[in-house]
Amino acid sequence: MGGTFIKQTAINPDQSYLLLAGQTKRVKVNFQNSNSVDYDPVSLSLTIYKPDATQYFTEIYSLSGDIEKDSTGNYYYDFTGDADVLGDWQFVWSWTDTSGGESFYGIQQIIVAPLHVYNVIPYLRNQLDKAQKDLNTVIGYNDVQSYMYLKGGITEINVRPPLTDFTFMSYPWTKYQQLALDTATFVGLQAQGMLAIDTDANYSMQGNSFTIDHWSKISGFLSLLQNRINQNLKFLKINYITTGSVKVERGPGYRQASLFSASPTGTSFGNLLGVR
Repeated sequence: MGGTFIKQTAINPDQSYLLLAGQTKRVKVNFQNSNSVDYDPVSLSLTIYKPDATQYFTEIYSLSGDIEKDSTGNYYYDFTGDADVLGDWQFVWSWTDTSGGESFYGIQQIIVAPLHVYNVIPYLRNQLDKAQKDLNTVIGYNDVQSYMYLKGGITEINVRPPLTDFTFMSYPWTKYQQLALDTATFVGLQAQGMLAIDTDANYSMQGNSFTIDHWSKISGFLSLLQNRINQNLKFLKINYITTGSVKVERGPGYRQASLFSASPTGTSFGNLLGVR
């Protein structure tokens, strides 16, 4: 027996879902036994945590609560993304199959994102998904993965000196959108490169051979992209360099000290030695 949280697929990494701030998503859970027959657990509870890991909501399922039962083995909670609390919300479902039995749990993640993210995702997909050769409806990266690559890209921008603290809403998209797209592409291609390392292969038999070598091409493009990112990053970061002033003081030499000592009280030497 066990719970299924909107079954995982290749385009749903770790039960994560992207939600526009202010909108509502129905977060579902389904329980099936070993014969794939839906059943109701003995007890069921849900705890929701904010992005800062503080508790937002907790409830044990009852007929009068916010956790709703759709049918045997199917439950849901309608969650509205808080526009003032953006980021990764964690949904922890906990249940028992027998009275007094072992407790089980499963986790879902709802990413509450501002409109800025949805504005730029099509541009990132247009750049990064060209590897799919525009084959009809084939999409290599879904919205959640695109969000993660964009978040990783902005993080990379922030850690380069001088340090910045850009968020999706404060980043200067108008002037430096392409830089963010390039850094997000760089982060995304790292994952693709790791896949290439695991799957590239050479085969040779009876004079026939073929070579699958994605990694060398990906790594070559990453080097080219990194050079472009570094160059454009300078133009962005120069706007955040703290300006200051330099003060230079000249100390007295031996002759100056002798002159100062031999002079009568009240003699002024200006800014060099002051007044005797």
